[in-house]
Amino acid sequence: MKKKFIDFLLQKVPNDYNLVSQTFSNSRHKPWAEFELYSDACFEGAKVLDLGCGNGRLFYSLKEQNIKYIGLDNSAGLLDQAKENLVKEDVELIEGSFLDIPLPDNSVDLIFAVASFHHLPSNEIRLQALREMQRVLKPNGKLYISVWNLYQKRYFKFILESLLRLGSYDFGDTFIKLGGVKRYYHAFTPYSLSRLVSKSNFNLVNKHYYKNTQKTSSFWQSQNMIFELKL
Repeated sequence: MKKKFIDFLLQKVPNDYNLVSQTFSNSRHKPWAEFELYSDACFEGAKVLDLGCGNGRLFYSLKEQNIKYIGLDNSAGLLDQAKENLVKEDVELIEGSFLDIPLPDNSVDLIFAVASFHHLPSNEIRLQALREMQRVLKPNGKLYISVWNLYQKRYFKFILESLLRLGSYDFGDTFIKLGGVKRYYHAFTPYSLSRLVSKSNFNLVNKHYYKNTQKTSSFWQSQNMIFELKL
């Protein structure tokens, strides 16, 4: 991907979510099926970073573990939604990005990047993000990255359209509307995400696939894909 398009998308993503923050938050109240996986990964008193926290809904699936919750997002509009939703909770909400996490080295036990990593443009930027997540994780920390499966029938046309943008963007770079705003996503397969992770210092522990309210055994039957990673 050309640098000018990388720079454009790094600005576009938070700006888009500022525009649709209320609409987006209204569609994100109930927990997804995989939130049980994240809850099971937590332990009493764990320091947790919700990276791309949106309106902060993940907190309520982890709350019973008495965690120290840090929600980070690069959209001020979404952070406002999180502050409203979590106003009575003892949490920390901060503005930042995957590329510049305002936390010390080796400071968190778990990172959850729920449906946010797929908004990062280019493998170069994604690797930078993985290195930054590695920096703030404790030595035995875990990272859970969830991405949409855009290889579903209803989204596949967007992947085909990405062929028309080759040379400027990468294959699989898509734009999907919400509230009139075309949000940027990159379409991952298990192979492409595994290949990216192999270039980082993370090791793949497990892959998880979910559709609606249940876990599935195949990416091609799923709606969301989760990679469980460890340093």
